[in-house]
Amino acid sequence: MLTPPSQTIVLLPNRSYWMEDPYSRKLTDFTQHRFTKAPTFTVWENGNSQVSVEVGAEGAKSFSGSGNTLTPITMPVNVDLGGYAGGLGVWGLTTFSAANSRVHLIPGRAYRLTDDASTSLSGHQNYLSDGFDFHVIRDSSDRVDVIGTAATSVSDGIANALAPQGPTVYAYTYALEAAGQGTSGPLCVDRVGVCGVEGVSLTTSVLVGRGYSLNQGGPFSSHPRGDPAGTCSPGTLAAGGGTVELRCTETPWSGPVTSWVGRADG
Repeated sequence: MLTPPSQTIVLLPNRSYWMEDPYSRKLTDFTQHRFTKAPTFTVWENGNSQVSVEVGAEGAKSFSGSGNTLTPITMPVNVDLGGYAGGLGVWGLTTFSAANSRVHLIPGRAYRLTDDASTSLSGHQNYLSDGFDFHVIRDSSDRVDVIGTAATSVSDGIANALAPQGPTVYAYTYALEAAGQGTSGPLCVDRVGVCGVEGVSLTTSVLVGRGYSLNQGGPFSSHPRGDPAGTCSPGTLAAGGGTVELRCTETPWSGPVTSWVGRADG
């Protein structure tokens, strides 16, 4: 498998090959890793040890060839994390952070999003949906689509946690406040990497409609969009000889207002 930023491989000349990506699918066939139906990427030997790459009409939708170099045609996708510090990323490619909020993806492909710090509410998996539901489509507006499959419920899929607007995807987040009573040591959200100070409430952001765990008290979930905001489930966790009170509230929305279902102004 080729890895960024560039890779050199040795191929037989005057042969045609397939290109494939194990971390994405064709939008027209979600079972297909390959970029083309037929092996249209051809390596020609032109004499004097000169090699050229021909991509073919179908391959030219995803790659350009110049001399002996094959270059993927990509578009930048920006992710606004809404203050979230967890492990949201594109499966197999990158994990986003405040310092790394952009990824280059190939249009016409479907990808999977994952979050190492949380799980779905039903399947207990790190993926944000059951399939390759993050669709990158280049049109006159450089559109990014977040589309769920029939197997993904409205309240527990990728569209529940993210909203696309042009080449930017915005995360729906809640502000989490965790207050310990009779607990020992600081409270932390497991795998998010955020801890409070002992004796002081923990405050951080969590994705909407996801399952998390505290280092004291165990698992909890944030409400899906459309459910009553203001609490997490459960609202109170037993933690040794003490308790932890949880509260989730809407964070200031940095994306398009019409995309935030459940907001009073939306």
